Amino acid sequence: MKCRGQYGLLAAIAGLVFSAAAMLAAMGEEATTQAPPENPFSGTSVAHANAVVFAIDTGRNSMTLLEDNGEPVDVAVDRSIGDVGKLRLGDTVAVTFNRALLLRADKSNSSGIRERVDKGFTTGASLAMHRVEAVVTVVQIDRGKRQLTLRGPTRTVVLQASSDRLLDGLEAGDSVRVDYVEATAVQITRDGAPVR
Repeated sequence: MKCRGQYGLLAAIAGLVFSAAAMLAAMGEEATTQAPPENPFSGTSVAHANAVVFAIDTGRNSMTLLEDNGEPVDVAVDRSIGDVGKLRLGDTVAVTFNRALLLRADKSNSSGIRERVDKGFTTGASLAMHRVEAVVTVVQIDRGKRQLTLRGPTRTVVLQASSDRLLDGLEAGDSVRVDYVEATAVQITRDGAPVR
């Protein structure tokens, strides 16, 4: 009898081990067959555009460009990359830039008064970038592209969100406090020559 009980216990343990192994195998199989998330974010959003210079701010060394689709985009240019003072309104330029990146967006109890605070900083690559905190109004949300269009105190800007979570709970017309990094040129040329 004693011998049979030991075999029964061993059989029960073996059954548990095999069951656990089968469960783990199924879980691993399920994890490997799941589809990757749509629109994964790599940490940067680099764009290239052939655009027309619409506005120039030599003090900030930035410009507003009209892209081929007619959308305006504000781009800050590090002085080591180029000098926007050498451009003229209407010039056609080829520009590679990091899109404006949304870092935080919180609904605001503000009375609709828009404000903006600029903060400069440098990256590890020694490129100057502008971080902006502002109270703005949400104009449009494109959740598929993870883009947020905002109207601020001086202009309208389109920001790239790094995750869907940043857009959760936001609707057009909301007053929000945002923290973002402005679009920054990586390369800018006119007629194939760098603008320096």
